[in-house]
Amino acid sequence: MKKLLGVFLLILSGWLLVGCIEVKEGDKQAIKEELEVGEVPGRISASLSQGLEVLEIDDPGFDFPEEIHRAQVEKYFRLGDLFFGLARQTSMNFNLSILYREGFEVKFVGVLVGDEESRGWNKFLQIQDSQRTDSNNPYYLWSEEGKMFLTVVDQRGAGSGEGILKLMATTDGEDWRIEDCYYFGSNYRGPEEDGDYFEFSKELALHEKKEIKECDNLSFFLVE
Repeated sequence: MKKLLGVFLLILSGWLLVGCIEVKEGDKQAIKEELEVGEVPGRISASLSQGLEVLEIDDPGFDFPEEIHRAQVEKYFRLGDLFFGLARQTSMNFNLSILYREGFEVKFVGVLVGDEESRGWNKFLQIQDSQRTDSNNPYYLWSEEGKMFLTVVDQRGAGSGEGILKLMATTDGEDWRIEDCYYFGSNYRGPEEDGDYFEFSKELALHEKKEIKECDNLSFFLVE
């Protein structure tokens, strides 16, 4: 009888141990919390005020929402504990033929945001064309002297790879403005001479300055 009782207790303790392991695994999943997008501007402002810089990084492997195709995003960045991805659409300067082959309709162009806790991308700053033929795309993100900069380039250029560049900037992550306007691409000689095409957009001294009124073919807003 004692032997049978001992066997029963041994089996019961095994069940309890497995249950604890399963609870711990469940706790790991519960750690993935949704990012509060409304708090992102404050976190950007705090990081910039601390002198932290925006750095280009490799794909962090976050989950994408259904309405955004992974192929739309090639550039990833980090500022403090926040991650950013630039979601683009097809234009004369940026070919996304895979979207056509898969019948995918682009519904969002702009900046995505995520963090380690959520491990997922969220819409942050949306860019909309004035006309469908404008095809504005976010090109590059960086920081300098307490400001975050974003270049946005359309396809209204004389040739492939060229367009009107809008230099957008913010100091607090919430109030984004177009600071300057340029003609982009005519001085780009290729990756061997000038490096990455999209990163080249931040070399403002190499672009032709335009009047700010020539950069009025888009609207942008924070996604709530």
